[in-house]
Order: sequence, then structure tokens, then C-alpha cells
Amino acid sequence: MVRQRRFDLPLLIWGCILASSLGISLYLANELITIGTTRPSIKAHSGPLRIATIDWVGYYPFAAAYEAGYLREELSPLGTELELIKLLDTGEMSDYIRTGRVHGSFGVLTDFVIMLSMDIPVRMVLATDFSKTDMLISKSTLKSPEDLVGKTIGLSEFNSFAEYFVVRALEHYNINPESVRFKTVQSRDVPEAIMSGKIDAGHTWDPDLGRGLKMGLHVVMSSSVRPEDIISGMVLRREVLMRPELAEGMLRGYFRGLQLLGDDPKLFFELVGRFYGTSADEARRIVEADSHLLDLRSNIQAFEPKGLLEQEIQAIHRFFLMRGIRHADSDPLTILDPTPLRRVSNRLNPTPPAAFSTHRGEP
Repeated sequence: MVRQRRFDLPLLIWGCILASSLGISLYLANELITIGTTRPSIKAHSGPLRIATIDWVGYYPFAAAYEAGYLREELSPLGTELELIKLLDTGEMSDYIRTGRVHGSFGVLTDFVIMLSMDIPVRMVLATDFSKTDMLISKSTLKSPEDLVGKTIGLSEFNSFAEYFVVRALEHYNINPESVRFKTVQSRDVPEAIMSGKIDAGHTWDPDLGRGLKMGLHVVMSSSVRPEDIISGMVLRREVLMRPELAEGMLRGYFRGLQLLGDDPKLFFELVGRFYGTSADEARRIVEADSHLLDLRSNIQAFEPKGLLEQEIQAIHRFFLMRGIRHADSDPLTILDPTPLRRVSNRLNPTPPAAFSTHRGEP
């Protein structure tokens, strides 16, 4: 007699469950591999623009343009509004643009090069100023740079423009940077940190510089000896640059704000004071403290191939490599995008310099 085989129902059910689980696991694994190897597509920016800034002289023309309504006039026809976000320091600005909380930011070239090494999708489209008023201040007992040997210097952030400036300044005076100690102190806290003995000297700038000087501190080293070491400007994220008319509108607004400084300085200082919550007289004092603002023509020259920006980027790249900070394989010069400036210039001057027409590539 042939006996018929009966199926074990519970065993069959568990088999189906295991097979389904295996299938789902394989599917999810394939999806994870796909996500890990495929970069999400970037869409052109839409909606309002958010731009980060701090209280720094090079960014005053943009603040004046914002308060005067120039930026609104330039961007409204494009269906875009702009919000200018006032932050506390350069570190906070860098954090906002890195994490995408803003679509563009002012800042320092040194920090922009570092962002590129981190594969942050930004490009520099404007140079605002060379700093002559970044200072290392201390009590009167330290009378010269040589007196800094063996002392503690406060920096707002390591691996940033603050470290770059202080180290380069020390080397300018033939002082070995290893002969001093560094400590993290935010620039806005430097005067109090010196007075309390937390540090012997510290890097800061206006308006905290002016506050420190009123407290009896004095300048030991100044960026005026090497102003090109600290070049400020603006970066925009990739999605904004996919709509070049937005970048052009912001640049036109910035240069209109700068023009206002020459045409009506009283109004300019009132607008700047209104945005930053300070007095027009304080804004005037800061601008007149030997600042070096760059107009459109100066920007064109700075962005030229083998021009000032390229030279300084190469110097920054070498500096951090020598200090053991590795960068991405991408060419550091790709942080520059002169295209929006070129288009603004072309509207004013149909025959710009041929050398300026070189484009550094898409972000």
C-alpha cells in the first residue's frame, strides 16, 4: 500500500514567512546599495533666499542694500524674496551654509577652501574686502610680537581663517608658531578673556576690537601687514547657482549698496546701523578704520586666472597640507565661480577683459 504524505501546515506557514523575510531583506539591501552609490539629484532653487552675515565691514554694502530695498528691487522681478540672517560669528556662518540652513553666506576665503575639502556644494561668487583690521590684542605688558613667545593666544576656531591669520602673522615677524600656545576663545569673548587672565592675547575684530581698546587693551599684531591673508566674500549653494539670474541680482544689489557709500555716506551708515542694531557713528568709525572694500572692477581683477584669489587659494591649500590637514582630491581653485560677476560686468561693459571670461566649472 502506498501511503500518502500529509503536509505539516505550521511548517508550511513558517517556510513562507522565512522566504518572504529573505526577499524583503534582499530588496532593502539592494536599495541601501543604490542610495549609497547614487548622489541625489539637485534641483534649481525655488522660493525665498536666506543669506547669512555677521557684523563685519565688508558685508556692510549688502546690509545697506537690504535695508534700502535694492535687493528687493533686483529679486522681486525674478519672483524671489531675500532674508538676511544676522549671526554671531564666522563659525556660525560656516555651520549654517554647510548644513543648508541658508542658501548663501558671507565669510572668509580660507573657510571656503575648507568647505570645498568637505565636499560642501558651494562656490565663491564675490570678494568683498581685504582685512586690515583683524587684530591680535593684549594687555600693555606685551608690547611687541616678540613678547608673545611662551604666551597663550585665543583663536575663535582651529583649522580656520583665524589660525591661518595668526600663524602667518607670527611667521611674518620670524616667530615660530610652536613657541606659543593656542586656546579656543570666540572673538566676541576675547577682551574679557584677556582681562580675566584666561589668555594673554587674542584674535578679534570690530566691533569687539573697539570694545577691547576702550577697556585699555592694545594691538600687538595687525592684518594690515598682510591684508590679502584675509579675503572675505560670498558663497552660494549649488541649487542657487543653477539659477544664475539670482546670483546676478544679489551682486547687483551689493554693488548698488557699495555705490551708496560714495554717493550718500550719511544714508549708508544709517542703513547699516539700523540692520546691525548699532549707531550710524559706530558704522562710520568702522568703515573709516582703514577698510579695503572691493568694487566690481577690483573683483574682476581678483577673479582673473592666476590672479590674487587663485594665488591665495594655493597658499591656503599648502598651509593646511603642511599642518597635516588633508583635503579632498578636487582642485581647490574650483571654489571660484566668476560667471555671475562676468555677467553683471557684461551688462555694464559689453567688452570685459578676455582673461576674465574663464569659467572655473560647475559646482
